[in-house]
Amino acid sequence: MRTDVRRAYHIARTDIIARVRSRKLLIFFAVVIYVGYLINSGSFGVFYTVSNGPNVNGALTSHLVGLNAGMAGSAVMLLAGFYVLRGSLERDDRHGHLPVVTSSQTSKPVYLLGKLLSNTAVGVLTAAVLAGAAVVNHSIYGVGATDPIAISWPVFVMVVPLTVFVGAVAMLFGTINLLAGTLGR
Repeated sequence: MRTDVRRAYHIARTDIIARVRSRKLLIFFAVVIYVGYLINSGSFGVFYTVSNGPNVNGALTSHLVGLNAGMAGSAVMLLAGFYVLRGSLERDDRHGHLPVVTSSQTSKPVYLLGKLLSNTAVGVLTAAVLAGAAVVNHSIYGVGATDPIAISWPVFVMVVPLTVFVGAVAMLFGTINLLAGTLGR
């Protein structure tokens, strides 16, 4: 049991290192930050408005900025996260890691658990980047004192579980041969 957890950790660690070296993840972080900036700076309307008579938008307090950033991160993860999280199984084959993994005593469930942990780590990194950008954005455009906990909490609560789900679906599409190609997209 302990060796399985250790193997899953090292598979996840190796996959995260490979992902950080790619440009795709950095471009994804830039898109997430930009969408969060557009929503929190008021460049375009948010997904909801409170209306009694004339349209009234809430003041950009720490709580509203955190909610907006969480919704923006969830929307970007739902729409573009699959394309960032897919390919983790093919990456091992492309870089020559697959023969090493198959010749080891690592079972398929442990290998897939490691890949799911890697996808979860990408979600945590995405939420951390977005929460940091939202804190900076609130300190520039916000109203009232900047509360990093009130800004970060909704981001992590909304983005990380959605990332686990999207990552699991991406892994499912990578493991089933019928869904691995164009048909799965």
